[in-house]
Amino acid sequence: MDKKDLKHLENMIEVIMSSIPKERQSHDTYFAAAREAKTEMARLLFDRLAEQEEQHEAKLRAVLEILKEEYDTARGKVAEVGEGPRIHDEGLSDDQKIKDIERVMEVVIRMIPKERSARELYSSTSRTAKREMTRSLFETLADQEQQHEDKLRGILELFRTELQKIKGKNPDK
Repeated sequence: MDKKDLKHLENMIEVIMSSIPKERQSHDTYFAAAREAKTEMARLLFDRLAEQEEQHEAKLRAVLEILKEEYDTARGKVAEVGEGPRIHDEGLSDDQKIKDIERVMEVVIRMIPKERSARELYSSTSRTAKREMTRSLFETLADQEQQHEDKLRGILELFRTELQKIKGKNPDK
């Protein structure tokens, strides 16, 4: 990758980083408006808009992660095996670890169907889109939702394995 391509990646990263707070601010504005709304219609409208802004932020964060990885790879900064955060801090008791893992697993299990549903929606929308650019956008979003689901399933498996290890040490848990 040449310097021009690196600069392009840097610019895309900057755009996304400046967009994330704007999405959060929009979410907060709609959320507050929904709480203050006097009619159900207004409340539903603002709730839906707040939810969409939150989804936009999540997608931007996912794209940001991908772009940063691409940028680091292009600059020769490939992460070394074993690098990264541990599942738990050393000072936690096994009971604390188990409770934490179970909380994480609950969220992951709850989110997998939501990712699948979003993927299905984007995928079906892409098939009905009249313009190629719109079709391509929804196909990309569907692919990203599939990646999210795959990551969540990987996290779920990782935490299940960790939970079994901890419970194996303490069979009475």
